[in-house]
Amino acid sequence: DELKQRLELLMKATREQTQARGKELQSAASKLGKAVDKAAAPHLDKSIPAIPVDESLVMEAVAQHLLFAGLPQVAQQMLDDGAVGQRCADLVAPFEDVHRVEKAIEAQDLQPALDWISKHKLQLSARGSPLATMVGSLWFTQLLSRGRVAEALTFIRT
Repeated sequence: DELKQRLELLMKATREQTQARGKELQSAASKLGKAVDKAAAPHLDKSIPAIPVDESLVMEAVAQHLLFAGLPQVAQQMLDDGAVGQRCADLVAPFEDVHRVEKAIEAQDLQPALDWISKHKLQLSARGSPLATMVGSLWFTQLLSRGRVAEALTFIRT
């Protein structure tokens, strides 16, 4: 019991020290940020000239980011609203395809990935991509682990 009480006291003291140090660190970081803002802010406004930005390029970059992040519905809405051009519209289907394959892989279903690789074999080969080999190895391993030895052997021979 005495050992338990000592341990609890030690843990409490350590926790209090950690909290105190954390507060000190947070306070110092806050002060540093304010000091940097004071020193830099007036100079930045004068030293960086205004740069004209093509709004359509910004909107296109946003739409491409949304597609990459797996939010094609939002990017499609931007297309429907006329905020982005046809070049971005041509990317919607390929990104939807990639995200569909990604979700299937997360669910441990490699067949959509194998189909996608088969469809894009020439492009992957031209880039020297190891994706076909990696997914093929996973598929082979998955077949073996599920006891489908004959199918695994047939796959590895093709």
